[in-house]
Amino acid sequence: MQKIKQSNFELMRIISMFFIVLYHVMLHGQAMHNTNGTVLLIVQFITCITLVHVNSFILITGYFQYDKKFKLKKFLSIYVEMYFYKIIIYIICDLLHIYNLTSVDIFNMINPFDIPYWYIACYLILYLVSPFLNTLIKNIDQKNHKKLILILILCFSIAPFFSNQSVGTNNGLTVIEFIIMYFIGAYLHKYPINKSKYFEDFSKNKIQLIFFTSTIMFLILNFITYNFGQVLINNTSSLLQYFGNLINQNYIAYNFPILILQSVCYFLWFNTLNIKSKFINYISSLTLGIYLIHDHPYLKKNALFLV
Repeated sequence: MQKIKQSNFELMRIISMFFIVLYHVMLHGQAMHNTNGTVLLIVQFITCITLVHVNSFILITGYFQYDKKFKLKKFLSIYVEMYFYKIIIYIICDLLHIYNLTSVDIFNMINPFDIPYWYIACYLILYLVSPFLNTLIKNIDQKNHKKLILILILCFSIAPFFSNQSVGTNNGLTVIEFIIMYFIGAYLHKYPINKSKYFEDFSKNKIQLIFFTSTIMFLILNFITYNFGQVLINNTSSLLQYFGNLINQNYIAYNFPILILQSVCYFLWFNTLNIKSKFINYISSLTLGIYLIHDHPYLKKNALFLV
């Protein structure tokens, strides 16, 4: 009888992909600009729920890839799938007269270096450099691994937030953010928190409750922080307005300190689950295709799928 692999992280992939689609619907549909009052608060809260999506995918990568070898077949598989959807959607949009291809569009369509998805571009670079990251991870002890993560978070999460400098960070839409989450994911695998001395007296159910509650706590904290920022923006003090604008600009950034903590707790909660399902594993295998279809620039540009 064929053994079914664990489905807890596969379920997380599915939920995180749903979060991505939902987030893009609200973002590109400008839900925050077209709503007010109670509806706006609901949209803001839902946004805070969904924001863990990208970080959670990279945490999974670091968790499982840090002790694996680079496989050219895997790299090409992701690239070819991206390239297929890129070209086929260009062609379909042109045939349906949704968008008329220009000579520049045709060049970009066939250009192998043109990757119209920021996530895929960052992920492929991360995978290319993963052997070098893995060498560092394997030869570093727990203390220095922890120090490395803290230094990276200080330099590329906390400092950019308080200084309003986005050099090298771009709200977490960079390879640097991916590398940080990769290191965190690897650390969580090498040194399982739920098996540390801090949790040795807790039952599995209590540990699950702690991580789930922590996820909700940081979610609410992010939501409150954003709304507190709105209060500061409306203050007469220029300094308070400055901090209000910092919060307003960064609360949806993937490198926002609170969001990183929320993402880690979200990941750890799924890590405590024990699920096995062929159906979940199958659906999870389709998530990349869902992303490549719905986030294609031509579909967003023409408001298909409301994104």
